[in-house]
Amino acid sequence: MKVESEIFEVRFIYILDLTINMDIHFVTKNKHKVEEAQIALAGSEIKIHLLEANKEEPSDWKLEKVAYVNAKKIANETKKVVIVEDTGVFFEAFDNFPGNKPKRYFEQLGYKGLLAMFFESKVLENGNEEKKEITNRKAYFRTIIGYCEPGKEPMLFSGELDGTISKEVKGMDANVLPYERIFICNEKKDGENEDTTHYLYEYTREEKGKFSHRAKAFRKLKEYLLSK
Repeated sequence: MKVESEIFEVRFIYILDLTINMDIHFVTKNKHKVEEAQIALAGSEIKIHLLEANKEEPSDWKLEKVAYVNAKKIANETKKVVIVEDTGVFFEAFDNFPGNKPKRYFEQLGYKGLLAMFFESKVLENGNEEKKEITNRKAYFRTIIGYCEPGKEPMLFSGELDGTISKEVKGMDANVLPYERIFICNEKKDGENEDTTHYLYEYTREEKGKFSHRAKAFRKLKEYLLSK
């Protein structure tokens, strides 16, 4: 089975007033991700538990393969129903860098290095340096969730959030993931006009649970489980 480039297509069946009782173990060390998942799954009686386990994340693996391989491996090892989430950040102007290794490149470059990428330096004949700004700041988050029951094949669910990379860092006092301080999206809060934008860190966890890349993937998982 080729998992590097395929997302499983799931046909959803909507059944009114259907709830399920299920315990799912989220393989992560990040409690904020668990809280966001709980918001996205609200009303389904699906209980999310944090499960710490070692994941394989070779640099040449795509998001789909990380989620698929680890979900299957950890579900079979622990005999639990598990979900494994992998998220990337993709800058359009740089061939989708940093891609599926955002944490690694943030640790190497920091905010200064990431934002400096949008300026090209050129040495003129007189020896002076000229900087030209790259105007394409389009970017997106992409999340893949691997859901697996022991002894079965994993199912994959995806979610994306479009936006742009800012020219400055904000929200350093906010308890959020690093890229949220430089990622601007167009999701409107109640009563706002069409031209309003926000850094991702400015939304509450409840608001992110309605539109974020991770929330979209979890809602697909929820719909799949309710259709079983």
